[in-house]
Amino acid sequence: MEQKEYKKVSIEGLPLIGAGANGAVYRLNQEQIIKVYNPLTNPMGKILQEKKTAKEAFTHGIPTAISFDMVQVDEKYGIIYEMIDAKTLGTTMSENPEQLDALAVRMAQLLKKLHSTEFEPGVLPDARDSLMIWVKVAEQSGVYDDDLIDKMRDVVRGQSIAAGTKIGQINSVGTYKVEAQIDEHYIDRVIAGLEATFERQGETYSTVIRKVYPEVRDGKFKADFKFDGEQPDNIRAGQTYYLNLQLGQPEEAVIIPRGTFYQKTGGKWIYVVNKEGTKAVKREIHIDRQNPQYYEVLEGLEPGERVITSGYDTYGDSDVLVF
Repeated sequence: MEQKEYKKVSIEGLPLIGAGANGAVYRLNQEQIIKVYNPLTNPMGKILQEKKTAKEAFTHGIPTAISFDMVQVDEKYGIIYEMIDAKTLGTTMSENPEQLDALAVRMAQLLKKLHSTEFEPGVLPDARDSLMIWVKVAEQSGVYDDDLIDKMRDVVRGQSIAAGTKIGQINSVGTYKVEAQIDEHYIDRVIAGLEATFERQGETYSTVIRKVYPEVRDGKFKADFKFDGEQPDNIRAGQTYYLNLQLGQPEEAVIIPRGTFYQKTGGKWIYVVNKEGTKAVKREIHIDRQNPQYYEVLEGLEPGERVITSGYDTYGDSDVLVF
């Protein structure tokens, strides 16, 4: 069967109102908008069904934008809708706090109308059909893991699912973030905008901190990173990367591994091993910055010198240890 031809419309130069996984919305003129659908998640049947659903909802008294023509935009398809010049509920509430009670009543009335309106069987789309479209997308893109896909396939109409049960996860196809667990030692120094890099298959990729979560659990806090530029090919949700997060400008320093010696010396002195490895001599040092792995030594050590960082309890007050 030949596919019906639709009026062709260009979106070049049109203001973009918003975009998401399902498509993008543009202002066509002062009275109309055009919603251009993503063909990956919206086959022709689903687009036609959405146009029909909007019309049925309007004729049943449910406030919604009027749908007009189905159009073609390059290789994609779209629907022209009535342009509604209105504010969101949240904006209206913040601008008119004295009307909160009236707005709450109005919202309750709309929800009651929405959930009590009856349609003839087959008029509205089956929610499971929409879910299966996303399952198909997930299988092709690798966004979901196999367990979640199996759970979504098992959902049946009318099934009761306990609160808190995880049956799915929606990700923006082709767009990923990186979640990192960072030692609480750095919580005061990690802020949005810091850059981090990681390597994969010989290539280096850049990320930027988007959000830092202040809650600390098990000695770590979480931060979200977004890709700054290209991201790895065939990336999958759940993969592990090791990020190199730069907290400041790199500089040369003498560092030693953290160890239990600090419990006895307080970082004021350390045993330094001679070049021959036959003895170790107590020497005063000055420790400055530190992290969970290393101490920075400002005075008392030269690069390349060897030290003892294990516990000193068995050494007593000896100034020299002979091996």
